[in-house]
Amino acid sequence: MAVDLPTAPRNDWRSLTVVGAVFVVSLLPMLVTNALVTGEVLRPPRGVDGTGVVTPADTGSAGGGGGGGGGGSEGPGGGLPLDGVGGVVANVLSIVEDSLAAATDRERVYTVFVRSVGADISGSARFAGTNLSVLETAPVLALSVVALGAWLSGLRKEVSRLRRVDPTVVLAVGIVLAFVVLYLFRLPLRVQVTQRYLLPVFPLGLYVLARSAAVTRLLERAGDTVLWSYGVGVLVGGQLLLVAALVRELQPGGAAQLNARVSIVTAVLVAATGVLAVWTRRFDRVVGVAVGLACAAGTVFVLLAHLEYFQVTGEAILPVVQELTELLSA
Repeated sequence: MAVDLPTAPRNDWRSLTVVGAVFVVSLLPMLVTNALVTGEVLRPPRGVDGTGVVTPADTGSAGGGGGGGGGGSEGPGGGLPLDGVGGVVANVLSIVEDSLAAATDRERVYTVFVRSVGADISGSARFAGTNLSVLETAPVLALSVVALGAWLSGLRKEVSRLRRVDPTVVLAVGIVLAFVVLYLFRLPLRVQVTQRYLLPVFPLGLYVLARSAAVTRLLERAGDTVLWSYGVGVLVGGQLLLVAALVRELQPGGAAQLNARVSIVTAVLVAATGVLAVWTRRFDRVVGVAVGLACAAGTVFVLLAHLEYFQVTGEAILPVVQELTELLSA
């Protein structure tokens, strides 16, 4: 609703009534399920413990583990139960307040999004360093610096561009912000390999970048270079990383951190060369190489993590990753 209303071509009463009716109908399955299982339409089944009472630990703990400060295991708002609409609203506002406070913690934001300090997983020294940041996992998202810079530069010249923003892009950005607000105060956690609670941010971020005019122009001018550098990065760079990890006899945490350092280098190259290319209209091929290597670094991490670093994790969640790793290991 926050996206639809300001971007809709029409907001007359008839249109709003139809949209409202469809929205209410879409909620019926959830509300009926809640009523049948918990006896209250606004209380979700997963929030009910053995006694049928919603507890702060049930509503506030996402994924367990002792994360950084801000939320902890007590849940947002210091143990606020869900009690009707007022309780839901208060709970949401409490989460927003906690995340806004967490956003002012520069060390936390840096650790989650840029460079992780590599906390131990479950206290095991063997897996120390496996808690990777968003950028260490998906360095190609450094293109967001290029997209945002180009958009802000154009916005200063033409304020009317605000009215031409694609609603789908705004929705994607809104969902990204919603996930960040929902989980930032709980991150980073000691019990995860990556910032997995922000995983939906990755494809949505790529979608927003693909819709950016500046990024699209860059990739169109250097598309062949991107593909070639990506292929070389995966086929050659991946083997070099694996050899380096085996020769140095690195534990999973150390190998993951080696991959993370490579990803950070490629992310810096993407951001730096991308900004130069937008401002000077040059360096297209250099940007293409940087983008291809950044994509390759993310791909290599996914493949090596499943093939070599963390073989004990079993099957991959994404079928395409499972098929590819089985093919490569055959």
